[in-house]
Amino acid sequence: MNITFDHIVHFTQSPEKAMETFKHAGFQAFTGGNHPNWGTHNCLCYFQDLQYIEWIGIKDIEVAKKSDNLLIQQIYADFTSIGEGFSQLAFRTDNMDELVKELKSKQFTVIGPVPGSRKGSDGTTLTWSMLFIEDEELRFPFFIQWGETNDARLTNMAEWAKHPAGTTMFSTVHLQTPDPSATLKKFADIFTEAEVNFQDQSLPIGDVLLKFHQKDGPVKPFQCDLTTPSLNTRIEVCSGRYTLSKTV
Repeated sequence: MNITFDHIVHFTQSPEKAMETFKHAGFQAFTGGNHPNWGTHNCLCYFQDLQYIEWIGIKDIEVAKKSDNLLIQQIYADFTSIGEGFSQLAFRTDNMDELVKELKSKQFTVIGPVPGSRKGSDGTTLTWSMLFIEDEELRFPFFIQWGETNDARLTNMAEWAKHPAGTTMFSTVHLQTPDPSATLKKFADIFTEAEVNFQDQSLPIGDVLLKFHQKDGPVKPFQCDLTTPSLNTRIEVCSGRYTLSKTV
């Protein structure tokens, strides 16, 4: 079973604003589509190895409010209490059934797999399934398995990951938590193959490092670091902070 970083979910009341900001900075970003069953819509920006940013907004507040999808419930909670900013992290798996068994064997309570779909602006429909971990204290990342193979998606999305700014990848996602060591340990229980660094309060998941920082409030991402061949800059949009550093 292979688990890799898939995308970050950035809640904003205007996904289009975030999209245009990234376009202005030298990235190809585009409108994704609608999720009629969830009352949401999104814009996207793809990078190397199928990594991407999802800027998601609420289009129908009543539908979103009544959704039984945990991700939409979390986004609605952010909308009503926290406001714009990073809501969630998603990790990709190639074997959801095996992942369910593994998490249950570790005494995690899982929700799903939950089917999802989105009709794109070109009329095509994308499908996927999501798996959530239920916890009263932490908002754990969720897992996603796409309806297409990685090879097929790489072929289909190759043009989407080509940017004027050049080849771009996530390097680090920074998360805030009142207790970095305790949160790190709980995250590490999920990703058993990761090498935990308690001194640095970090956890590498494939090519992306999760780094935990002490701060009161809900456990959530607050900054994404990306590498590009051409930019040293910071993009702050819709209460989300992205730092871009030139690859060495």
